[in-house]
Amino acid sequence: VLIAEQYYVIENASTSVSNGKTYTEIHYSYYYNDVMALNFNGSGGLDWKAKIAKRQRSEDDGGLYSSYLPYYKDNKLYIIYNDTPKNQMMKPGGAPEYFIPGKDCQVVMAVIDEKGNVSRESIPGISDGKFMICPSSSKVYPGAEIMLYLSDFKSYKFARVNIK
Repeated sequence: VLIAEQYYVIENASTSVSNGKTYTEIHYSYYYNDVMALNFNGSGGLDWKAKIAKRQRSEDDGGLYSSYLPYYKDNKLYIIYNDTPKNQMMKPGGAPEYFIPGKDCQVVMAVIDEKGNVSRESIPGISDGKFMICPSSSKVYPGAEIMLYLSDFKSYKFARVNIK
């Protein structure tokens, strides 16, 4: 399975002069959008493709709460990421709202089955609207265990997710 994510950074620079000195301020906007999964057969042909529609935007944080954590088990691909609860009832093909760290958060697990069908659900006990996962700091262990690192800017906690 090949997984790809749309990602880009916009740099905004502003310059001002005060007391004869020039100051430049630079801000970065991080965008992590749709995830695409492609499954190929043994001869290199495409078996299926699936898109997980998502939008994530953050400012000056290096994208710490953005992107996703992948996990593959029993011919299913699991994609865990932060989302806004507004997208919970999004219709297939709909345009998602942006998740912005510090706003309402829902930790979502999208599951792509062996035929490329996608389902999404919030992870019980984690999606409390306050804590967000940090995908780059979370870890997948052999077997069926995932250790999620979660933060709300002030504190952190860990959550263990077992895929049955």
